[in-house]
Amino acid sequence: MKKWRVIFLTVFTAVLLVACGNQTSSKEETKKEPAKESKQANAVKKEVANMQKELKEVTAAAEKEDKGNFQATANTMHKHWLAFENNVRDLYPLQYTDVEKYETPIFYASKNSKPDYNEVKTNTTGLDKALDVLSKAKENKAKSSEVLKQAVKKYQAYVVDQTDQFVTATETFAKAVKSGDIEKAKAAYSAPRVYYERIEPIAESFGDLDPKLDARINDVDNEKDWTGYHVIERALWEKKSLAGMDKYADQLVKDAKSLQKRSRKTKIGTKTNGGGSNGIIKRSSNNQDHRGRRSLFTH
Repeated sequence: MKKWRVIFLTVFTAVLLVACGNQTSSKEETKKEPAKESKQANAVKKEVANMQKELKEVTAAAEKEDKGNFQATANTMHKHWLAFENNVRDLYPLQYTDVEKYETPIFYASKNSKPDYNEVKTNTTGLDKALDVLSKAKENKAKSSEVLKQAVKKYQAYVVDQTDQFVTATETFAKAVKSGDIEKAKAAYSAPRVYYERIEPIAESFGDLDPKLDARINDVDNEKDWTGYHVIERALWEKKSLAGMDKYADQLVKDAKSLQKRSRKTKIGTKTNGGGSNGIIKRSSNNQDHRGRRSLFTH
């Protein structure tokens, strides 16, 4: 089963691609550093400056808890980011990670009927710092081994962090489902999905867990065997009833915790993530990402 683009995992592969590309260069070429950055890098910096201005508008709207303006400004910033994020990923893969970490939750929060403005504030502050670092970053000139070592270390920490947040968000979602409050459950649906898709290449390495968590109805031979997020997604948006969903919510939490436990024991390396992440990068080139492509029932 192939899924949405996993935001942060594309970064890991991007760094590996940079490392592989550097291996074809001679030692003399590795040591050379041009006095000026490329035109592409300069263009990226201009876009970053514009995004910083957009972020100020988003922050102001969130501070006033102006839902309409917050949604509009967050949407504008998100579309802008989508327009140049690939260039950022290519030139500044490590900085790209930090921008994505904060920008995506802001966008999703703007879609909620009742945004958590305290959480939004945390993410706007984080994004402001990430954009500042990106604005001052230099094109990647490090040797392959140094880049790879840094990428693996950062990715390992990222997986642990995102898996922990995935479990927490899943528990919140399951609790909302079991409360029987459809609107509350809908509002809590997107958070665990974001975290899951970010760590999915790891989840896919566990052949039994990924289907339990993320199978779609077309992926199973017998609907009675269908479990996971999309069962509840259909109940929320298509059937508009949470009747009988308690057992699916409980199983979801159980499987999420199992993924958390097993992923902590997984050794991150190129063999673990290469194939899955490469496929994600290809899908991102076609703008087929986690921001909506994989939801059949949500609108």
